[in-house]
Amino acid sequence: MSKKYARMMLVSVLILMLVLGACAPSQPSAPAAPAQPATPGEPAAGSGDAPDPDQQIRAGVIFAIPNPRMGGGFDRAQMVGLDYLQDVLGWEIVIAEDVPLPQVNDVAASYLDMGFDVVIYTSSAMEGPWLELAPQYPDQWLVVASMASQLPEGTDRAASFFYDFYVYGILQGIVLGLTTQTNEVGVIGGMPIPTTGIMFSGVIEGARAVNPDVNVTINYVGDWVDVPRHREISELMIGNGVDVIFALTGPGQMGVFEAAEANDVWVVGYAHDMWDMAPNAIVTSVLMDTTYKFRALAEGIMSGTLQPSLNELGSEAMGVADFRGSLPAEQEAAIQDAVAAFQRGELEVPRVDHSADFMP
Repeated sequence: MSKKYARMMLVSVLILMLVLGACAPSQPSAPAAPAQPATPGEPAAGSGDAPDPDQQIRAGVIFAIPNPRMGGGFDRAQMVGLDYLQDVLGWEIVIAEDVPLPQVNDVAASYLDMGFDVVIYTSSAMEGPWLELAPQYPDQWLVVASMASQLPEGTDRAASFFYDFYVYGILQGIVLGLTTQTNEVGVIGGMPIPTTGIMFSGVIEGARAVNPDVNVTINYVGDWVDVPRHREISELMIGNGVDVIFALTGPGQMGVFEAAEANDVWVVGYAHDMWDMAPNAIVTSVLMDTTYKFRALAEGIMSGTLQPSLNELGSEAMGVADFRGSLPAEQEAAIQDAVAAFQRGELEVPRVDHSADFMP
């Protein structure tokens, strides 16, 4: 059996065709693409022609978890952006979910061998496979929709679109630091990946910027899906006085929600408005606007102006979800004011790497 045929057999098992529109919300408005990329002189997308909605683009997407629409906050947020590509821009979106990391590039190659225009890797953990495969397919776009540290060599059709995770951590820290009444904040990570080292460092500094008395405790579960273990770690934190938690994890987050609800403490949702998953536990969520991100990607590809680039999005692509009366009005206003002050550059928060203190 040829390697190419084997790949196509594999993708027939792993790819789940999703009719995204059937489950999607109403069409979002199209945000403006980010004006400046992270890499000077290498614009992500030109400022000329707008995307042509009649241009059919086929994109193969790879998730490491099952059921990303109901997964962790980042995966749920990614699905909103993918809905935008399909429902607003008319892209054909095909998703492979629950793909083990060693098989990521077999699935990606299957998409490419079948003539897909774009492959989208949804996790920073897939950077290694992306760097390896992209040079083998120099005529098709391979994109990481998360953090990447470098571009692949030997191709002009590779890009990464990601958020400044330190800045995102600062926003989380502001919310956590002004929500806590005990000055004890808990942060739970699924696995120690580069994103968490950066983001949790931002959480520490953001919380301290608005609450100098705050103490931030950080623990890792060791996976993304173990609900009982997530609950156990949450309960240990709560027993030590933590009254608000931020969890950057996957389906195991339900254990965090269960512990929070049982002990009357708050959780701040990650990336997506998580309120519907635990209305009695979610105080609010710090959002990542993936429609903004995928609009920038699509504009570049559809207008032919996308360049190989690492494109980092700042606080302009982030926000805070509705509190829905979870906090007193004065406390909510203080949080919103602090977030807005940071976004305007009026609240200065230093960039300090604390990862050596909590990364295993």
